[in-house]
Amino acid sequence: GSITAAQKYTTSVLELADTVNNGEIVDLTSVFPITKTNTVTNCKTAGLIKYSASSANGFLFSDDNCQLIKTKYNVTANGFADIRNSMIVLAAADEDATRIVFSGETQPGKSYNMPASFYPPGEAPTEAPPTEAPPTEPGKLNVTIIGLDGTQTVQSYNIGDEFTVYTMLDITGTLANGQVADVDGSQTFDTAKLQLTDAVTPDTGEIVNKTAMFPILGDSAVASAKNGTIKFNASKPGINNGFVFNSDKSKLIVTNYKVVADGNATVRTSLKTLVGADADVTKIVYKGVDQPGTSYNMYESFTDPGVEPTQPETQPAPTEEPATEEPPTEEPPTEEPPTDKAKITIYDINGNSTQKTFDVGTTFTVYTSFDVSETVESGMISSISASQTFSTDVLETADSIDSIGVVQNTTEMFPVFGAQATAKIADGINKYNASTPYINNGFLFNSDDCLLIVTKYTVTAAGTGEIRNAITTCAAADMALTRLVSKGVIQPGVVLTNRTDFYPPGYEPTEAPATEPPTEPPVTTADITIYDVNGHGTTKTYNVGDTFTVYTTFDASKNAPNGISSINATQTFSTDVLESADTVDRSGLITDLNTVFPILGENAVARVTDGTIKYNASKPGVNDGFAFNDESDLLIVTKYTVTAAGTGEVRNAITTCVASDLSLTRLVDKGVVQPGVELGGIASFTKPEPLGDTFLLGDVDDNGEVESFDVTYIQRYDAYMDVPCDLAILERNGDVDDNGYTEVIDATYIQRWLSYMDVPYPVGEYITRD
Repeated sequence: GSITAAQKYTTSVLELADTVNNGEIVDLTSVFPITKTNTVTNCKTAGLIKYSASSANGFLFSDDNCQLIKTKYNVTANGFADIRNSMIVLAAADEDATRIVFSGETQPGKSYNMPASFYPPGEAPTEAPPTEAPPTEPGKLNVTIIGLDGTQTVQSYNIGDEFTVYTMLDITGTLANGQVADVDGSQTFDTAKLQLTDAVTPDTGEIVNKTAMFPILGDSAVASAKNGTIKFNASKPGINNGFVFNSDKSKLIVTNYKVVADGNATVRTSLKTLVGADADVTKIVYKGVDQPGTSYNMYESFTDPGVEPTQPETQPAPTEEPATEEPPTEEPPTEEPPTDKAKITIYDINGNSTQKTFDVGTTFTVYTSFDVSETVESGMISSISASQTFSTDVLETADSIDSIGVVQNTTEMFPVFGAQATAKIADGINKYNASTPYINNGFLFNSDDCLLIVTKYTVTAAGTGEIRNAITTCAAADMALTRLVSKGVIQPGVVLTNRTDFYPPGYEPTEAPATEPPTEPPVTTADITIYDVNGHGTTKTYNVGDTFTVYTTFDASKNAPNGISSINATQTFSTDVLESADTVDRSGLITDLNTVFPILGENAVARVTDGTIKYNASKPGVNDGFAFNDESDLLIVTKYTVTAAGTGEVRNAITTCVASDLSLTRLVDKGVVQPGVELGGIASFTKPEPLGDTFLLGDVDDNGEVESFDVTYIQRYDAYMDVPCDLAILERNGDVDDNGYTEVIDATYIQRWLSYMDVPYPVGEYITRD
């Protein structure tokens, strides 16, 4: 029914002899004997013929004499060359358009044959065609390694010999700094002749020593070896802080093999995805095809090219040696610190605090440790999303960040996560996350000496300030990805040990630092309950100073299928802990009506006064009212700022509501829902999705595929970094576990799925979610 494929050839030795005009093959009937003029071609990229064809009636490929593509070449130079065919999409001409190949992968239970020959089908050559490798002696194996550019290197080994294949990658042809954000590739080998000697886990095939196989990707790589294929991927979302492949000595993958039979064998490395670590996330290889205007080199060798080039040096952090630090001299406690000092209080995730006074201009370090061993036997976590906030009026970060706030020294700041952490500092918040897909091989936090985050700050002004730690999400590295913390709440039965101090674990000052008399930490949170039009409530806790949004929906479809003609309603809020954050004029009239009332729009009139938003709207047309047809239709969207600790509420009520029919049927009169009337709607802290959305779970950039890009986009999004895709779609398609949030644990699920590991959610499948 449809086909998309490519033929790639070595331009240093070959040129296409078929006539091409403006990048398109002229004689389609000759080159494509079956698909003929139904074929669309693109030869604009040197060395690459891309083509596709589709037909409602189908093209007949019923035996090995059916010619898919017939191309002519001129030999322009001596040397080695290859012509390589690849299938990207192949679908049958049946009612289901059954996929045989999708995104370059043969689908489970499907097979096809695609032989290539120098001779027409059925024509016997007068002499034997050239073999891929010379004949071998008994007991010897000729191993051919093939680079992406077609270059072949052959080495002969005895049975029982062991050898190493080095695959190098250099992308400086596209990006001068050679930094990669995403890579997805594979290496295939003949299992009848070769045995992989690198260690793999018996049950899952996961590569054990990733730092040896992937010298640059290291533990960021996800890799498994099954049925003669090593499949690997890695992602690092930092901008200009990716994996560095900047010379012909930059090793992508190093594999070790043992010869188990004689004859000929091939080891071939290929790339499905290669993306630069720049702000544009430049695609160099996409779906196995080199992208126009980009270039890179990928070399194969039986010998070690030499020492790895060093990674870019991060800006050296200010040295600080706590072991020799002189303890502060005791000062009598004062109500206010001196004008040249700042009193800093640091809090761990459980709210315990420690205080210390510093001179203006002083740089100090905060050590935050983490221990999950009381709940997780192995002490390992698979993912975490957390933050450290600080008072910007007296403090500034002393850690190295780039121009947009991305942390550069992640191995210093996160001793356990290392380069797998993603972090950004902006507006007094250090937001960070890290994830690894491996089961029982995650990040180890099994004692109170394990440092979660180490941060440096400089005192910029006198006064009082605080540094506070919080964890949004944390999951154990077990099969179920057991949640230890969800939406900022430590789960029932979970015990997390956490310590935040001005001294590293194990260091004891010779003299106790000055302390204040123990006091209860002040309450700085408010519990807010929001009520929908039917009185159902939902509660969430916020810090003082937080701004949040309340989404109130309305559904009148059961009694007003043609919409409502008028409505008079209110939203009240507790003024002792909340204030409205929506824009109003001097008299309290809301000015941005389209944002606050997405359906009523400019027809609405609304005023905020004394803790009440009173609004109304009308539309006189019969059977042409305001459409509130399901539970996701927004009646009012309001913003509030928490001004004080305590408890508060936001409550919706409808005074009058009339259907858009000839009778102007009253649905609500004087605040009372009329007999037989059924109104729906919810109040939520998150924007409700439209009902019945069908989408590909995990495809956050909405390009029809789930791939390693999607992992990077979620990690960047979770760290408040810009992503080149629609955020609403990202939040919907990336919420793998359907908990209402797109977070780093969702990236972990996708990364596991990409490496053929089991996940408890339908990643890669189209789903419909309310």
